[in-house]
Amino acid sequence: MNLFNLSIEILTILSIFAALAVITSTNPVIAIIFLITLFLLVAVYLILMGLTFIGLSYLLVYIGAITVLFLFIIMMI
Repeated sequence: MNLFNLSIEILTILSIFAALAVITSTNPVIAIIFLITLFLLVAVYLILMGLTFIGLSYLLVYIGAITVLFLFIIMMI
C-alpha cells in the first residue's frame, strides 16, 4: 500500500466521522463546524483524485457561501 492510497483511506474515514458528528451533534453551531470539516475533507479528496476545478469550486460554493449562510441564520435565531 502506497502513501496515496493510505491518504485516501484516512480522508474517507475522517469524512465518515465528520458526517456522523454533523448528524449526532445537538448544538447547531458545532454541527456547522463539523459540516465545514466535512466539506473541506471532500474537497481535498476531489483535489487528490484529480478533479481540481470541482474541488476548488466545492470549497468556494459550499464552505464560502452556503455554510456561512447557515451560520448567519442560526446566529439570528
